[in-house]
Amino acid sequence: MEAIYESVNVATARWVESTDVKKFEEFKRKNEVQLALDGGDNLTYIAPTMVNLNLTQERYPDVVFRKTREH
Repeated sequence: MEAIYESVNVATARWVESTDVKKFEEFKRKNEVQLALDGGDNLTYIAPTMVNLNLTQERYPDVVFRKTREH
């Protein structure tokens, strides 16, 4: 089996959620490239740099960015 590996810039990941459905949909639409589902199908924000994460958190105060997640 052959495989092709591509480098990806990832500084950190955060699980994301929000109680404001409209703002969360806007967040997901505008950050689609940085979002992924983890093994449990939980939405995760993949930040290429810590500066990027901080700016995104400032832009979306209604979105909660969690370092850890309880199962």
